[in-house]
Amino acid sequence: MPELLYKYRSLSKIERILEIIIDRKLYGALYTEMNDPMEGYFQYSPDVDRNLVRNIMDSKNKRYICSLSRKPNIGLMWTHYADENKGCCIEVEVTSKWERL
Repeated sequence: MPELLYKYRSLSKIERILEIIIDRKLYGALYTEMNDPMEGYFQYSPDVDRNLVRNIMDSKNKRYICSLSRKPNIGLMWTHYADENKGCCIEVEVTSKWERL
């Protein structure tokens, strides 16, 4: 069953808005490209197998992340991602499988 989610955007990068609306594409960033340096951060104890840590890091370096919201009316999202309420919030109908984090 389709799910409605929301993408907050500034109008300064109109090409990204057009990609969503016309091309039906959403941008996914690698975790290392995310704007929050703590996203994807994890700690582990020194006795954890190094191969496991390496596998986690390799997996994270290959995963693309597209951030969407379940609500179109979150003030903080409008401020940070929609240019201080001057941008837009695009409703997206997600019909394919996706992994919720």
